[in-house]
Amino acid sequence: MDIMAHVVVYGFGSFFLNKAVSNDVDLLLVHEDISPDSCALAILCKKYLTQRVDKAHITILSKTEELDLGFVAKAQAHRISIIEHEHLEDGINEITQRLNMPL
Repeated sequence: MDIMAHVVVYGFGSFFLNKAVSNDVDLLLVHEDISPDSCALAILCKKYLTQRVDKAHITILSKTEELDLGFVAKAQAHRISIIEHEHLEDGINEITQRLNMPL
């Protein structure tokens, strides 16, 4: 896997607007391209985040797909973090802590 690979994580929806009334945690993972390594990293991030973030609903898009759809703007998503391949566990832990979820 490309050691420079990364995934940008965005949060959107009710959890990020008003945690008190949210039913789930909507996350968007944007990976670099449609190469096998980039897709594999995004899928691995989704797997770990799904295991650690209660009620997570996770969407995955390539950078090109996100630009074509304008998902971030339309959903008023906020960038939470960037998960680097070489620091995958640290990146997952950081996001879990930011969302105030127990590990």
